[in-house]
Amino acid sequence: MSARAWTAFAAVSTLWGIPYLFIKVAVDDGVPPVFLAWARVSMAAVILLVLAHRAGVLKPALARANARWLLLYAVVEICGPFPLIAAGERHIPSSLAAILIAAVPMLVALLALRFDRSERATGRRAVGLAIGFAGVIALVGLDVSGSSDELFGALAILLAAVGYAAGPMIINQQLGTLDPRGLMAVALSIATVLLTPAALLAPPTHTPSTDALLSIVVLGLLCTAAAFVLFGALIGEVGPGRATVITYISPIVAVALGVAVLGERPGAGAVAGLLLILAGSWLSTDGRLPPGVDRRLSRARGRLKAVFPDRQPEVVDDPIPRSTQMNPLRPLLAAVLIPAALFVAACGSDDDSSSTTASAAAPKPAADTSCQKANLSLVNSGQLTVATDKPAYPPYFVDDKPANGQGFESAVAFAIAKQLGFAPTEVKWTVEPFNSSYAPGPKKFDFDVNQISISPARAKRVDFSKPYYTAPQAVVALSKSDAANAKSLADLKNTKLGVQIGTTSLDATTATIQPSAQPQVFNDSNDVVRALKTGRVDAVVVDLPTAFYLTGAQVENSKIVGQFDAPGGDAWGALLQKDSKLTPCISGAVDKLSSSGELKRLEAKWMGAAAGAPELR
Repeated sequence: MSARAWTAFAAVSTLWGIPYLFIKVAVDDGVPPVFLAWARVSMAAVILLVLAHRAGVLKPALARANARWLLLYAVVEICGPFPLIAAGERHIPSSLAAILIAAVPMLVALLALRFDRSERATGRRAVGLAIGFAGVIALVGLDVSGSSDELFGALAILLAAVGYAAGPMIINQQLGTLDPRGLMAVALSIATVLLTPAALLAPPTHTPSTDALLSIVVLGLLCTAAAFVLFGALIGEVGPGRATVITYISPIVAVALGVAVLGERPGAGAVAGLLLILAGSWLSTDGRLPPGVDRRLSRARGRLKAVFPDRQPEVVDDPIPRSTQMNPLRPLLAAVLIPAALFVAACGSDDDSSSTTASAAAPKPAADTSCQKANLSLVNSGQLTVATDKPAYPPYFVDDKPANGQGFESAVAFAIAKQLGFAPTEVKWTVEPFNSSYAPGPKKFDFDVNQISISPARAKRVDFSKPYYTAPQAVVALSKSDAANAKSLADLKNTKLGVQIGTTSLDATTATIQPSAQPQVFNDSNDVVRALKTGRVDAVVVDLPTAFYLTGAQVENSKIVGQFDAPGGDAWGALLQKDSKLTPCISGAVDKLSSSGELKRLEAKWMGAAAGAPELR
């Protein structure tokens, strides 16, 4: 591969590794899959039409002879895969979507049996493709539970992968002479026209959040416009089979984003998968290094040869053609990387078990199927019934509509439902007053989310899941006061603070803020509010949920200066009927959301700076 090809390969691998995260953000925000596809495609089409026109490469792509092939390409590469991937990510994690898309090179080899003899994977290329695909599986692992929703999501992604495999072959055989900018500009324009009717029929039911809008912009500008142009250039350099090897690198980018954004912790399987992917990708692209590295290695071999000359006589026959020349580093690196990956996979462990041998020797318990969707004990069969109070206030719910998925607790409820295998349309909301939610007796809901603190007294009458939220502390001040401009905890040291006696807020104030003067202490929350209104104190310290209530309903012209972590905050859990068989399943779902970083993401989105509660450090 040339330097140009390696540059395009690196760029496209990155640009097509990040969409899964942004697609997930958008569809979880409620953006319909077809509308999301239309928005990113139309944005990219406008940009590429301008670029192609200015470069003078648009006219050849508009030739009548190319029309049917451009239409076919637009359908199989864009109109099909884009909505399918977005629809699939409604039901499966973004990392799993990336893994399934990694089947594209294998599908290219399969389609080549019928459509493109030159792209058939044989010999070392076939071995490399197989090794790379095995590495992708080891990287994150397939986790389809068997529920109909997850199977639908996986099938949608695999169908998209078929389109991604066929698209490059169309370019290579029928459209290879066109400039990538002109080709992609016309293809995206065709796709925009084809997707418009469906997008008009399924618009968003609410204004997308800032995160969702930003995701659409990134998907349109970078992951579609820029990536398609670079991908077209890459196909022209190395052919469709080798070009689609980017699908082995893209999951690495997806996992890296999981670590950086979601707090995921790759284990030994991920390390082994990474090594296998490197070996497989390298073998399937002819086992050549980037030109700069190759030149340095050649000079090093030349110096070594001068010191230690070969004992073999010089060959005077014609050299072996380059296409069949065996790179001596190829089998060497493959022989190192593949056993290393197997060694890591064998020796590594994602568990903290003190005895790997004992664990391996112990018989595996039968799989627990009690939390599979079909086996759940529900109030209404095939439907998850979730309760909350009415009216439902922000930032926990938006527009008093729990079913719209907006607001922290609404988003958490739908995330739990998804972990259990329920689509949003299978979740039904019902009204349950706060005080009656934890009364003893049977319940008309499967679980309730309503800022309900877990307490020993309540736990005697109802069940709670593991906590999905632990309340931090917050500082509230009048908007026109000096304290309202504080940006850090240090800025509050000389502030006259008020706090209720006997609360975790008092402990947090003295231990974390450490004000220069003792905070003023009040007997109850009403006295705290009165002191803030009358100016007896510059600011008050309460937990964050109380701060939202103060600024939203009790104290006019006040603001949350910021929030900060402190021990002892109230923990909220999903409330269930006492001894409910569903309790361990809800707790398991919460555990998965916590370990994946999804709970933190939802908390940051709905309870952080965007909600008017920036973090104070």
